Amino acid sequence: MTIRNSLNLMQEAAERERVSHDPHSIVPAAFVSFKSRWGQRSVLKLSKTVILQFGWQNGLLSLRDVYWDNFAIPYFELTIRRESVKSVIQGFLPGIALKIFLASLPKILMTMSIIEGYPSLSSLDRRSAAKYHMFILINIFLGSVITGCSLKHSSRSLQQNMLGFPISLLSDREQGGLSRAAAAVRLVSSRVGSWSWSWSWIPETIGEFIPLKANFFITYIMVDGWAGIAAESLRLVVPLILFHLKNACLVKTEQDRAEAMDPGCIDSFPVIDLAGTFDYNTDDYKSNNIPTSALLLGLLTTKKIGKSYYAVLPLPVLTIWFYAFRNGRFELAFVKFPLQEAMIKDTLERATEPNFNLKAYLKDAYKHPVFKGTDMERPL
Repeated sequence: MTIRNSLNLMQEAAERERVSHDPHSIVPAAFVSFKSRWGQRSVLKLSKTVILQFGWQNGLLSLRDVYWDNFAIPYFELTIRRESVKSVIQGFLPGIALKIFLASLPKILMTMSIIEGYPSLSSLDRRSAAKYHMFILINIFLGSVITGCSLKHSSRSLQQNMLGFPISLLSDREQGGLSRAAAAVRLVSSRVGSWSWSWSWIPETIGEFIPLKANFFITYIMVDGWAGIAAESLRLVVPLILFHLKNACLVKTEQDRAEAMDPGCIDSFPVIDLAGTFDYNTDDYKSNNIPTSALLLGLLTTKKIGKSYYAVLPLPVLTIWFYAFRNGRFELAFVKFPLQEAMIKDTLERATEPNFNLKAYLKDAYKHPVFKGTDMERPL
């Protein structure tokens, strides 16, 4: 250990000698002390130069509170470390990165569904759409809202129940024979064991913390507005970049140029909903209005409105009852194919195509496209 300590001291001395003679290691900063607090306050209120880039001051630095690495930060870098730049970085850049990832996510999910082995294209589409929906629900809503709210609530509970009790509250008898660390562990264990957890804080937490995440959702909707359907409709980003790449690397003739300029079809386009004239039911994506009811109950709990809170308690009960009634009355018409509709389709098919040969149609219907038009030997 002595030899190793000697080597470390020699390396530190060599590094100190190198830095002291290196002109790039010199930081244009100085520590100035005053004989009175009046002089120090007066200097802090004055500007030494017209351009702050060449001189600015900061006060009240403790000798043990100096972080030497930040003294070499240029003034321009300090200007971008502001709340406005922080809002752009924390607001728009994560939304843009998330949108770029969501653009490539359908192909990844389709590949995962193909690996799972579903035999039909419709099953692949449904499974991929369900995975996409669950990804958005868990990562965007649950990941950014529920998890953040739970962590904030847990942190606040820990501060109120644990950190608010100093070690000095222990009696001398309890501290006898115990170190301060052991006493702290004992106090924390006793506080944790005395907590009474209940489900009553869940609606209150939802109503208090989820509205605070409105900034994230507003930013996400704004980014999705101009980087989603609008960008897909204008065709200015991906088709333009692909055209220039193809034009620089692949285009040799005018026909190649015409093919490179073809932007392809529009994957998504805006649809105008005429007051619910055309509507559809998606069974996998329904929430039954239960999260909205829980959010309303939590919001009313935070407002401390007294007896009016109990007037809203039947709302989730009626919501769940209406959900059960609707499923029992109307869900089968959307989930299962009715026999009445099957009979109607059979009757129309016999009327429109009376000479249709079903056996000849099914003979080669499920043959692989590679083998269509060829005779295959059938096993006996």
